[in-house]
This record gives sequence, C-alpha cells and structure tokens, in this order.
Amino acid sequence: PLAFATLLATQFDEYHLSSDDKVEAPGAPDLTLIDLPGIVRTTTEGQNRAVIGQVNGLIEQFLQQERTIILAVIPANQDIATIDILERARAVDPAGVRTLGVLTKPDLIGPGSEEEVLAVLQNERKHLNLGYVMVKCRSQADLNQSMTVNKAREAEAKFFANHEYWSKCDPSLTGVVQLTRRLTTLLVGRIQLALPIIKWELQNELERVEKIVKPLGNEGPKSVTEQRHRLMRIMSDYCSLMRQSSRGFYSDQLLASSTDIRLYGINQGSFQALKGAVASSRPPFEDPSFTEALAKDMSDLRGRELPGFHNSQAFYTFVANNVEGWRPAVENCRAQVVEATRNVSCMIIEKLVPGFPGIIDSVNKIALRIIGNLAEDLTTKLENVFVKESDPFTANENMLDLINQLRFRNFDKALNQVMAQVPTGSKDGPTDALQAQVTQRLGAWYMQSHGVNIKSKVEDMSIMIEAYWDVATKRLVDNICMTIEHDFVNMLLRHLESDCFVLATEIGQKVSDLELLFSEDPTVQERRRNLFVKKERLSGALDTLRKMAPDCIAKPAPTASPQRPGGLIAMPPPDPRAHRAALAGAKIGAEGEETKSTGGSSEVGGGSAARQGGGARARGRSGGGGGGGG
Repeated sequence: PLAFATLLATQFDEYHLSSDDKVEAPGAPDLTLIDLPGIVRTTTEGQNRAVIGQVNGLIEQFLQQERTIILAVIPANQDIATIDILERARAVDPAGVRTLGVLTKPDLIGPGSEEEVLAVLQNERKHLNLGYVMVKCRSQADLNQSMTVNKAREAEAKFFANHEYWSKCDPSLTGVVQLTRRLTTLLVGRIQLALPIIKWELQNELERVEKIVKPLGNEGPKSVTEQRHRLMRIMSDYCSLMRQSSRGFYSDQLLASSTDIRLYGINQGSFQALKGAVASSRPPFEDPSFTEALAKDMSDLRGRELPGFHNSQAFYTFVANNVEGWRPAVENCRAQVVEATRNVSCMIIEKLVPGFPGIIDSVNKIALRIIGNLAEDLTTKLENVFVKESDPFTANENMLDLINQLRFRNFDKALNQVMAQVPTGSKDGPTDALQAQVTQRLGAWYMQSHGVNIKSKVEDMSIMIEAYWDVATKRLVDNICMTIEHDFVNMLLRHLESDCFVLATEIGQKVSDLELLFSEDPTVQERRRNLFVKKERLSGALDTLRKMAPDCIAKPAPTASPQRPGGLIAMPPPDPRAHRAALAGAKIGAEGEETKSTGGSSEVGGGSAARQGGGARARGRSGGGGGGGG
C-alpha cells in the first residue's frame, strides 16, 4: 500500500492521469479517485451561470451517498463561520459519522490568528464528531521544482515541528500521514458496516440479471444438425406453451412469470364480460311500462285465438327482438378472443426466441394466417347459434320451476298487499271478520290475475317470457363460449401443431433457410453479451467478498435511521467477522495523495470524498473554490 500510494501520487503529479487511466500494482487496494470541483459561488467572464447549479448538484450527489466519507476541506486562513461545506456535510451527515475536517494552508495564517485556528483544530469552535487534521501540501513553486512526495512529507513534518503553535499541539492532529491513518481507521469501520448491505445488493442484482439473461438463452447453434434439432425443439416448445396457455395450465416458468400470455385467463375475462352484457339487457319485467307494452303487442298481434287462449305471436316477437339485442355483445367477445390470441401467440414466440427474428417472423406468419381463417369460420358458427336462438325452444324442465317461482312471487306480493289493506280493527277482532276480509280481497286479486280477462293474460304472458328469458340467456352464453373454445381455440392448436412441424421439416432440408432463420438480432447479441459480462462481474465480486469475509451475512439496508440521544444515529455495531475483509480493502499505507497547491499556499482539494465498496474506494481531489468544498 505504501508503494502504491507513492506511485499514485507520482503518476498524478508527473503524468496528469485522466479519468480513464488506471494504475495497477501487485497487492494494491481497489482505489478510485474522482476529482470533485470546488464550490462555485459566482461566474467569471465567459462562464455560463448554469455552472453554479451543475457543480452544486455534482457535489450534493456524492455527499448524500451513505458510503461516502466527506473530507471537509477548510483553508486555515479563512474564518470557519464562512465555510459552506460544514453546513452541507451536517445536512447529509447529522450524526457526523463520516465527516472529517481538513485544515489547509497553515503557512498563510495571518499573525495573531494562530490561537483561533488552534481552537478550531482542537475541535473547540465548530465541533465535528471525527475532529480535524491540519496538513501542509506542496506549493506551486514546490511543484515547479519537482519536489517529490517524500521530500514534501519531510518538509511538512519540519514545518509543524518548528512552528511556535503547531509544535505544541497533539501530533495526531497534524500531517498527511496522520490524516491517512485516521482515514484508514474510518474507512475500515465504514466498510465493516457496509459489507453485509453490499453483499445483499450484489445477490439481489445478480438474481435480477440472471432472470433477464435466461429468456435470451445462449447463442444460436452453428452446425446444420444442431440447427435442425434446435428448430424442431423451438416449434415443440411454442406449440406446447400455446396449448398450456389456452387450457389454463401455467406450471411452465414462462407462463408462471408472465400474466400477459395466459390466454385462458384472458378469454375468461371476455366470457365474463359477455355474461354481464347479456344480463344487463334484462327487460324490466316488474315495471308497469313493460306490461303495458306487452298488452299492446298482444292486442296488435291477436288473431283467431279463442277467448282464454294465449297469443303465441307476442312471445315469438319478444324473443326475436331480444336475441338480436345480444349480437353486439357476442361480436365484441369474439373480437376480444381473436385479438388476445394473436397477441399471446406473438408474445410467446418472442419470449421463447427473442434473438432470432427469422424464426419469430416465420411462426407469426403461420399463426396469423390460421387465426385469420378460423376467425372467419367462427363468425359463421356464431351466426348459427343466433339462428337457433331466434326460434324459441327448450326441453329444460327448469323453466316450469321458474314459472312456478314467479307465480309464487306474485302471490306473496298480492298477499302482502291484502294484509296491508285489511283494516286494523279486523286484525284485532274475531277471526271470522279477518278471514272474510282476506278472502274477499284475495278473491278479487285471483280473478284479476287468473280469470279470463286481458290483465290476467298479460300477467301470465309476462311470467312465461321472464322464465324463458332466464333459460335462453344462460344457454346463449354457454353456447357462445363453447363454440369459441371448441371451434376457434382448440382448432387453432391443432392447426398450429401441424403447420409448425411441417415448417420445421421443410426448412430443415434447406441449409440456406436454416442459416437465415438462425441469424441472430445484433441488438440481442449485444444485450446478452453485456448481461453476461455484468453477471460475471457480480459473481466475481461475490466470490471475492466470500473469500475475504466468509462469515459475512447479507442483510438489507435499514429503511430508517433511528436517532440515539444526543443526535447520534443508531448505527449497527461493526461486524467483527468483516474486519478482516475491511482491512484487506482499506489499508492505504502511511503515505497519502496530496493535491495541487495554488498561489504559494498549500491545500488539500476543495472537495474530497472517500467511498467504500467491496474493496476500499477513496473518492476525490480538487482545487478549493469559494472557501472550501465538500
């Protein structure tokens, strides 16, 4: 780690590495440096004012991340009350568990201000839980003279040792070496807390990637023999999935995980909608307007029937008119089933072989042709159902039960009306008086509803029509649904199996056609390749984590951070089993990276952050702007 730190500082100082450059060394920790800009308060000539918001947003993005260690860089020659970064850090880290103050430019402190700066360094002015460290970096003149890192550390140590004030304070508060040690200890502790959460996130992300990769499958077969076998298996799987989907068997993983390709369930929704639409067309049999209209029809259609006999023409006319009223609902149901079948067929083959557009196109052509032909045939078969329903007939004796139920309903209604009209005195008086009243009134009702008169015939015809309506509507819905199931869905499955296997057999004899079918979509190839790379990277990270911390138990990040008394966040105690992994990833060494100096003074970058991951990640260096960065 010491050699790595020296190499890193040398590389940055002498070769000015870009964000894409890498420094590799045996045994070096996983360290990522990000150059954060200083806080911009105003723009200069030629600058876009948007840069203020852009820089602030960038800094806030890193400050808010729980795995970021914040180095609050503060020029020692400025009043600490004017330093913006301390308030920014407190807002995102109220407990102060990941914020460390760094005082820079000690050589520029004005005479007489040393006592105030010393109070800040000793954590007496603006309290930080992790305290402060003062450092002196190379000046621009030092850099121009190619001062090495080791020489810079020697010069820094000599500066603090000989200074009137800094030589008397605690040695752990001054120097880049002390800053490095404190950062290492802090980083180890943060990694110990983060490892279980990182392991949880890695496992979840790996599981998600595996679910995405699985439908994409492996690359297509290369040899002709493999292509023939693969094509036959694809056709078999497609037909099997279509059959399972249409019959409501969802045990296959593809059907279990995708509700939008469960054809049986979708069709059941269409059938229920048909049932509801037909039921909503029920005439208002108990409404007086219905009986009035029925009486008029019976009168208009009356022929040579003898007195007391029913006129069946009114019954037939009613049935014919209502059957036609059901046609829009049936046609809507048919259209929904046909469209759903098209969609499900296309989605199943696309999910089955997403990377082979030639196979998808060939299967879709077969399926859409068969569906189109069967949809036309289905229209004819459903028309036959309407033809049958327009000629009223039933051998269902339940209709007689319905008629009796309706008559009993009317009798109960009449009885309640009679009892409501009997004078109160008759109810409390002798039984004979009550019996006389009830007999008189029920007799009058019976003569009106069952006597030989127009009203009784209308009421009786209404009961007959209502009973038949209940029987006919249930029969219609059943017949429509069975016709769709048998003459469309089941026939589709038969034709698909036959035509798909014919296609596989015919194309299997033509090498050029096989190669065309298995020409993979470049976008799918790229997506699969990227996902496999990501999967390998996640698996490698988990393997490394298991080796470094075999006893580390994955757990999700807490949803909330309860507060301890005094404002400290109640964080889980470090897992001792993860200590070994944290040390392996966070040892930075006795020497650290220093950033550029400006104007003859020294400063650690205006913004810096150290962020831990599976290994140690230290983020940040930049020039200070506007009195300190974060």
